[in-house]
Amino acid sequence: MKYILSFCVCLCATFCYGQHQALEAKLAYQLAVENYGARKYSDALDYLKKAATAFGTTNPPIAFLKVMVSNEIVLQKESREGYSDLEKSIGEFERVKNKEDLGEEKLMEVYRIKIDLDKRKNAFEKLLKNKIALRSQFSAMMGRLCSEFPKTAGSLKEFIYGLPTNWGELRWNGLLVNDKRMEKILKSSAIGFTTGSDIGKFYLESLETDETQNKNIKKYIVRKIVKCHKRAKDNVSRKVTVDEICEILNISPKLWNQFTEGGDPVIKRLNNGYLLTYALVIKGTEGRHNYFQFLIHEKTYGYACEEIQIDIFENTI
Repeated sequence: MKYILSFCVCLCATFCYGQHQALEAKLAYQLAVENYGARKYSDALDYLKKAATAFGTTNPPIAFLKVMVSNEIVLQKESREGYSDLEKSIGEFERVKNKEDLGEEKLMEVYRIKIDLDKRKNAFEKLLKNKIALRSQFSAMMGRLCSEFPKTAGSLKEFIYGLPTNWGELRWNGLLVNDKRMEKILKSSAIGFTTGSDIGKFYLESLETDETQNKNIKKYIVRKIVKCHKRAKDNVSRKVTVDEICEILNISPKLWNQFTEGGDPVIKRLNNGYLLTYALVIKGTEGRHNYFQFLIHEKTYGYACEEIQIDIFENTI
């Protein structure tokens, strides 16, 4: 950073066409240097543009700093736009007159960025292509799963009668739910259910409704039994395995790892589990979305049985 500050001297020496413009360009350039040092790269670019405007054109110090700033923006977050701007900045630097006055060290810095640019762009494009393909696989998985889990936003009665037939029998207060008990459920303030003991099946654990007469579903919790013990004390909460999660999602462990790895994973890791979110734009609206979002808990629950819990926050797709 210290060597960039010295460019102000070179810059001021070239500002000879007007005192006011020279002062404005000098100040804008100094602010660009300060923001570059503070890693505020977008602000640094804005000040460089102001310096070039006040000066009437660009010059070696401005062009050099613009390359450095543009490169840092790409290093901070890769994007096609960022690489395009960096490429333009390098082109502007190569066209500027008297850049040799900056010295070989500065010329070499720009040259190193230039010769490595194609390699970096190709690596980014490959990564972007893989990321798009991965998100496509994730969307396909979530599109399939959203049809396997009951919808939210509908009435409580429709929700209960529409539960998947391959789920475990619904029990309320230990008794199977029928039309007579349904009326009591509809009048109940707290709605909780008891799971059965069929290994491998989903059971409705609890749900939350709004305050309307129909008690529309806001969210619900389901559990899947993976193992039962003869004595409850033998059932100790443990970490849910990748294979168990993959069985629920019907994907391979390899794909699961791809979904959860990297700096910006498709599936988010939270303190208590994994959050999966799928958004679909509602046709005919200005950017409004329907969502399918749920959380797979990291640890098992249950009394005598090991149960995997899934919280369904929304399924309006």
